[in-house]
Amino acid sequence: MKTILLAVASIAMYICCAEATVVEIMPQFPGGAGALAEFIRDTGIYPEDAVRGSVEGRVVVTFTVDTLGNVCNPRVVRPVHASLDAEALRVVNSMPRWIPGTMMGRAVKMRFVLPVLFLLDPARAKKNQQPIVPQGKR
Repeated sequence: MKTILLAVASIAMYICCAEATVVEIMPQFPGGAGALAEFIRDTGIYPEDAVRGSVEGRVVVTFTVDTLGNVCNPRVVRPVHASLDAEALRVVNSMPRWIPGTMMGRAVKMRFVLPVLFLLDPARAKKNQQPIVPQGKR
C-alpha cells in the first residue's frame, strides 16, 4: 500500500505580493504557519483518480486575504492535474478567516501564493528537503 502525502511546499515563503505594497503587520492564518500546514493536512484529500494515475505535483494557488480576514478570489496559477487543482482550491476555499494585515493601524488586503505539493512517495520528498504534511485520508 502506498503512503499518500499532501505537502505544503515552502510554507514560510507563501507570501507573494500585496494589494497594499507595504504592510506593518502581515496577515496570519489563525495559529501561524504550523497551523496552516496542519489545516491543509487535516482538510486535504488526495484524489482517487490521481492516486490511480500516479499523478503528483505542486499546485500553486493565489488568493487575497481581505480587510476582514476572509480568503477571497482563490485561483490556480500553476495547474498540475484537474483533480489536484480542484482539491487545492477546495482546501483554500474552506480556510477559516485569517487575521488581517494592517498598515498605519488600518486593515489592508494582501495577496498570497500558496504552493500545495501532492506526493505519493514520502522518501522522495525527504530527499528533496521538502516540508511534508502527511495525508491521512483518501
